[in-house]
Amino acid sequence: KDITFIPHFVDTKVFRPIDKEEAWKIIEEHFNFTKEKIEKIKERDPFIVNFVGENLSERKDIPRLMRAFKKFLNMVSVRHPKYKDRVFLQLRTNVVPVSGTSFDIYLLAKKLGLDNNIIVIANKVPKHVLNALYNVSTVYASASRGEGFGIPIIESMATGKPAILPDNSAHREHIVAYGKELRGWLVKSNNEAEVLWTDSLQAYPVVDVNDFANKLYKVFLDWINGGQEIEAKSKNALYYAESLDKEKILPQFDLLFKRLMYIWDLEEKEKGQKQN
Repeated sequence: KDITFIPHFVDTKVFRPIDKEEAWKIIEEHFNFTKEKIEKIKERDPFIVNFVGENLSERKDIPRLMRAFKKFLNMVSVRHPKYKDRVFLQLRTNVVPVSGTSFDIYLLAKKLGLDNNIIVIANKVPKHVLNALYNVSTVYASASRGEGFGIPIIESMATGKPAILPDNSAHREHIVAYGKELRGWLVKSNNEAEVLWTDSLQAYPVVDVNDFANKLYKVFLDWINGGQEIEAKSKNALYYAESLDKEKILPQFDLLFKRLMYIWDLEEKEKGQKQN
C-alpha cells in the first residue's frame, strides 16, 4: 500500500534566530530582572544547556538529565575550574510534583548541589519569550525515554540550536541525516538492564548518564575552543527545522483531507446507487 508520511511542523516566524542582545532584553522585561542581574549573567558568557518539557511523568526523565549535568559540571570543575560558574542547566518545566511519577525539581537540585548552576522557569511563558530562552542557550538537551516527535526539539532547532538526545524513538530522526549525526549528538540508550516497566506495561529505554555527561563535555570543549562543530550542527539544525515550517507542512494536511473527503463522497455515491 502507498503510505504518505506527514511530519509535525514548527512556526519559523515565531521560533527563529534573533540577536542575543535582543533575546536578553526580552527575558529581562518579561521576568522583571534588573539590568544589573542580566549584565552579570551576560558577562559570564554562559554555556547554557536548555530543556523544555512538562514534569508530569517519568518518561521525560528530568532527574536523569540533572544527574548527567551534575557529572558534567564535576568534570568542568576539575579540568576547567575557571568555567564552573559559567555553565548552567536551564529548565522550563513545572517544579512541583503534580502526580506520583513527577519530581520535586528544587529538592533534586539541592540534593545534587546544582543550586548555583541551574535556571528554572516554573511557569509557561509566551512564545516570543520561549524563543528568547532558546536563543540564549548553547545546546538543547533531553533525557526523555521516548518521543513521538518532540516539538521543543524542533522549536529549538528553528533558532539554530543543535541537540543532545538519547538514541531512542524519534530522537534519531532529528539528529541523523545521511548516516551521520549532523544536527546534534546522540547519547547511548536502550540499556536493557535499566528498562522501566510502567503501569501500562510499556518498556521505556533509559539514557546512559555517563555517556550523556561525556557528550555534554564534548560540546563544552568545542565551545571553549571556538565552537566550530557547534556552528556546523547549528546550521544543519536550522535548515532541518526550516524544512518543517508550517507553511510547507500544512498544505500536505489540506491535500490529505481533500483526498479523504473525495473518497468518502465516492463511497457515499456507491451506497446510494446500490440502495436504488
